[in-house]
Amino acid sequence: MRVPKAARANGSIDMDMINKNGKKLSIFEAKRLTAILNEPDQIQMGRAAQRDGRKVGDRLVLNRLGQPYTKDGLDSSFDRIKRQLVKDGRIRPGLTFHGLRKSLGKAAADAGFSENDIAGALGQANPASARVYTQEAARNQGALRVFKALSKRK
Repeated sequence: MRVPKAARANGSIDMDMINKNGKKLSIFEAKRLTAILNEPDQIQMGRAAQRDGRKVGDRLVLNRLGQPYTKDGLDSSFDRIKRQLVKDGRIRPGLTFHGLRKSLGKAAADAGFSENDIAGALGQANPASARVYTQEAARNQGALRVFKALSKRK
């Protein structure tokens, strides 16, 4: 909601997490996201907005009126998209922004990334914050090794 377009450079979106932990967060753009963000803006401002001197396009994500989203506005738009994706069978009910974040942490831990790597990807100040993901991944991988080894014994 608050990220300026200028935060995009060299295939990533770089921002300071001043209100959260004071650290810098870099989100690397997947090809699909880059293609979407590189599309020209299609927003047409009304005369009233132009007369009031409202800035258009200074934020990375804008609502259909060309204004930065409010928290409630973004939540409402996200909910509308989620309902359609659930209806189409593309996602399960209950998806949240926090859940997406947890999914990233879990997938990274399952792929063998370190706590430091995961903390950096999630914008966490302390690598210990990622420990919940690495511990779960280690337990699951350990359990898999145990069952594989025991299944070979006859």
